[in-house]
Amino acid sequence: MHNATRQDLVAAEPGGGEDGELDPLADQFDRTGVWRVSPRQWRINPERLALSAELREVLTVALRRLPPGQRAIVELRDMQGLGAQEVCTILDISAPNQRVLLHVGRTKLCAALAATLET
Repeated sequence: MHNATRQDLVAAEPGGGEDGELDPLADQFDRTGVWRVSPRQWRINPERLALSAELREVLTVALRRLPPGQRAIVELRDMQGLGAQEVCTILDISAPNQRVLLHVGRTKLCAALAATLET
């Protein structure tokens, strides 16, 4: 049915017919089965969506593998949006230590992403 019209497809469905009563989209097509108004393009790119889900999983796994201190700082700064001083206070660490742990944690996450994107 490669060249079938919408009308042909609806008529072939159980309960389908020319009156369009059971077809909720019937008013969107003319009598020949051609769209009255073309549907809008989806803005979601399926390939990008799949890659996004894959990258989210890679980041989740990489985050779990970080040492606890690095993981806590990355979560607090990058996921919860806390400031550096707030994180230092919560974790009772110095500002230089917080910066180093954040940098190392982010570097490891970037390496995990890069390894995935290069394959």
